Amino acid sequence: MQGQDAVVHLAAYPSYRTDIYPQLYTRLNIIGVAKVVEAMLKTGTKKLVYISSGSVYGFGPERAMEGWVTPPITEEKLPSEAQWKLLDVYSASKLACEAWLKNIQDINTIVLRINCIEPYHEGAKDRGDHWGWWCSQRLAARAIRAALIYDTD
Repeated sequence: MQGQDAVVHLAAYPSYRTDIYPQLYTRLNIIGVAKVVEAMLKTGTKKLVYISSGSVYGFGPERAMEGWVTPPITEEKLPSEAQWKLLDVYSASKLACEAWLKNIQDINTIVLRINCIEPYHEGAKDRGDHWGWWCSQRLAARAIRAALIYDTD
């Protein structure tokens, strides 16, 4: 990382079967972020774009009737963080990383909560009712690029 202006942290253990291996989410997601931050502090890299997840909102089509936040998500619809109903250990690990990163004083962090990056073309409707929940690779790249050029000083 020596000589780099920024780091984009996309790595995470994905959210399948969180009930079987919950310890992996701590080791890979939370400790993994800590190791990236440690390396950034050693090399003087000052900017981090951390890719979190929309899952920290606890939404999902099956949860809409239970009072959970559902897309589209707006500032007006968001409950306070204390009221969030996390879906699983993955969501909790992402939110824990966000909270920890807020307290790192020597690194300017931008958190992007990108939901499920869609590997197909933008707006693909072959996923039935869930197609609107996915973010295209192109839109994810645009969000990351915007975060990289945003002046955090």
